[in-house]
Amino acid sequence: MNADPAGSIRKRILVLLLIAGLALQVGVVLLVQTPGYMDAEYYFAGGQQLYRGDGFWEPFLWNYLDDPAGLPHISHTYWMPLPSLIAAGGMFLQGNDGFNAARSLFIPLAALVPLVTALIAWRLGLNTRQGTLAGVLALFSGFYLPYAALPESFSLYMLLGGGFFLTAFPVSGSLAQQPVRAAALGLIAGLMHLSRADGLLWGLGAAAVIILDALASQPAGRWKKVLAGVLLAGAGYALVMGAWYGRNLSFYGQVMPPGGSKTIYLTDYNQTFVYPADSLTLETWLQTSWREHLSDRLQALQSNLMTLLGVQSLVVLLPLMSLGGWRLRKQRMVWVGLLAWLATVLVMTLVFPYSGARGGFFHSGSALQPLLWALAPAGLEELIALGARKRGWKPGQAGTVFGIGLAVLCALISGMLFSARVWGASGEDWNLTWRVHQQVGRQLAAYGAQETDIVMVNNPPGFHAATGYPAVVIPDGNEDTLAEVADRYDVQYLVLDRNAVSGLKDLYENPRDVPGFHYLGTFAESHYFLSTGWGGNE
Repeated sequence: MNADPAGSIRKRILVLLLIAGLALQVGVVLLVQTPGYMDAEYYFAGGQQLYRGDGFWEPFLWNYLDDPAGLPHISHTYWMPLPSLIAAGGMFLQGNDGFNAARSLFIPLAALVPLVTALIAWRLGLNTRQGTLAGVLALFSGFYLPYAALPESFSLYMLLGGGFFLTAFPVSGSLAQQPVRAAALGLIAGLMHLSRADGLLWGLGAAAVIILDALASQPAGRWKKVLAGVLLAGAGYALVMGAWYGRNLSFYGQVMPPGGSKTIYLTDYNQTFVYPADSLTLETWLQTSWREHLSDRLQALQSNLMTLLGVQSLVVLLPLMSLGGWRLRKQRMVWVGLLAWLATVLVMTLVFPYSGARGGFFHSGSALQPLLWALAPAGLEELIALGARKRGWKPGQAGTVFGIGLAVLCALISGMLFSARVWGASGEDWNLTWRVHQQVGRQLAAYGAQETDIVMVNNPPGFHAATGYPAVVIPDGNEDTLAEVADRYDVQYLVLDRNAVSGLKDLYENPRDVPGFHYLGTFAESHYFLSTGWGGNE
């Protein structure tokens, strides 16, 4: 006789969620054939470099923040390396450096997210049915669905964020009394930082959780417990990040690459691509009026709150998540999660408003998604309890009906969002940029470009991944800036498309020879130029 029927049922539910997750992600992979945007293209290209034995070096520059000397350039100085390492692992397992190989390990990672979500719901004390619903909500993940199995940080961050909460809040006892858990928490925080730069916040969060836990549960000898727990977490974190910090020290003489910190002084998103980057300083930042700074941060806050509404909760889940959070407000996991969410919002609004509003919060907030999905069934239960009191609903029957209805609704919303993102109005939206890169590569070859020629384009990682050409990014500036960059980095060709920065709009609208460049021609709304050197046209 089974002594724990609920536990046996939950194990079967986890297996079913895993099978459903794998099936769904394989279906997504069959429909999403290319990386689709620069972040995924960057990690894919980084994985290719590792697979080919070129290490942490990249044959492209997508910004000039660390004043790069030339190509090849040290890789992952802005984005962190774990997604590329996993992509490379898939390539080694598959024996090739193709895109499907790069994402082969991300498929099971994405499929595990619903399991972690269900486990969090049960750790919060929800019943088997509610935990199952939480897992199904994670399965049909809305805006995240097309991204989950890409060589990117989304699934990684969801799994690690969920693992953080499961590790930080054990079933019984305190974290301070379980040193292995403290070390594991630091290890998870280190992996989060190796996935994304803002993962450093979770390293600080691990220390904070250990301190608060020890203070709450260890009246005797608490400070020894605090010190021991923090040291163990620090050891776990250092086990992951120590080698990476050592690499940065060897190249830059500091634990953090110098370029990332300069983004604090941006006053416009396009300044991410400014050349030279030494123009990004506190002095130049202070020259912008406080009204502009305030306006930009209010716009970032609005964008991030819209991400909460539309992305993190699909609109329909926000009231339920809020009710669930209120119902479970006495649980430390909930209010720690709320503090982590607030910290993320503040950093992506006040410190990095431009990157935060353009996808940074979409990425960094994914670490909290398993907890948010787990709160929704608790909120639904609270709503049903209200209906039982006011309308005489039968809680069991209402829970089943509304739970199934909510799951179906989220599945339909996810399907519509997936269709709009992947196919778009033209029917081929997701793969369009990849095909354009390849088209540009063929046109350059027709103009006589060699495979080693350096090309200046808007999206160097994607262009390189699609064509193999080394590339540098078009700087935020004017024609003189173009020529200066071309001269320093030995650029042979320039491809200017309709996304030209403001200083190059006139050149795009009126293509012609300019100092340093000879106009070759126009093909498919892109203008092609041959670099002739800073001294003028040949």
